[in-house]
Amino acid sequence: MLRILVKILNISVLSLFLIQINCGDSGTQLSISTPSIQTFLESPSSQFIVDFSDIVDGNPYLGTNNSDGGHTGGHVYFYNNGSIPEGSVASEYPPIYAVADGEISRVDNYYELSTTGDVRYGLNIAFANDEGSIITFQYSIEPMMNPNDEDAYKRFILVEVGDIVEQGDIIAYMYTPVDNSNTHIHFNLAHDSKGFQSPSIFSNSIVTSFFEIISGSGRWTSSVEDEVGSQCMGYNLNENENVFGTGAVSCL
Repeated sequence: MLRILVKILNISVLSLFLIQINCGDSGTQLSISTPSIQTFLESPSSQFIVDFSDIVDGNPYLGTNNSDGGHTGGHVYFYNNGSIPEGSVASEYPPIYAVADGEISRVDNYYELSTTGDVRYGLNIAFANDEGSIITFQYSIEPMMNPNDEDAYKRFILVEVGDIVEQGDIIAYMYTPVDNSNTHIHFNLAHDSKGFQSPSIFSNSIVTSFFEIISGSGRWTSSVEDEVGSQCMGYNLNENENVFGTGAVSCL
C-alpha cells in the first residue's frame, strides 16, 4: 500500500477543511481577461512560488484517489535558525512570487484556525479560466503560530484585491519564526465550480528542482513517485482535480 507522510503538526485534516471553505472566489468579478487554462499545457509557468534556496522540504498535491487519502495542496517548508532575527523588516524574509499574470482576487491578513489557534495569512491570484469559470492560484501562508495581533502579518503582504500582477512579481514575504520547523505555504489551484485542483501548471524544470529538494524527506516518501514512474506536481487526481479536464490521472 502506498504510504505518504505529510506532517503538519496535528491539524492536517481539520485545518485544511477550514482553508477549503474560506478561500473560495466564487462570484469574483475581474477587471482583466484571463487566458484559457489550456494555454498552460504548451506554455507552463517558469516561476515557482518561492526561491528553491529558501525552502527545506515540501510535498506535491496528493489527490483524493490516492490509496492513503489525499492532501489537496502542495507544500513548501521553511526553517529559520535565527539567521533572520525577530523584528527584521519584511523584505529580509523569503519573497513569494506571482506564478502567472493575473489579478489579486482575495487577501487574508489574519485568519485564525479554530482547531489550534494558529494564524495564517494568504492571497489568491485569478490567472486563467475554464470556459469562463475563474481559476485561481491560492497561497495559504502559514507561520504556524499566533502573533495575537491582527495587524502582525499586514507588512508581509504587498498587494490588495484588484491589483494586477505579472509573473515574477513579489507579492508577499514569508514570515518565518525562529526554530519553527512547521512553517510552510500550502498552495493549490481552485476552480469556481470544481473546487481544489492540482497546481500542475509549472515547467518541467520547476518540477525537477522541486523534487531535488523534497526527495527523501521526512514529510514525503517517493512510493507514489516510484509507482507512477514520474515526478509530478499532482498525483492520483480525480476528474475534478485535473485542471486540464482530461479526466482522472495518476500523474499531472
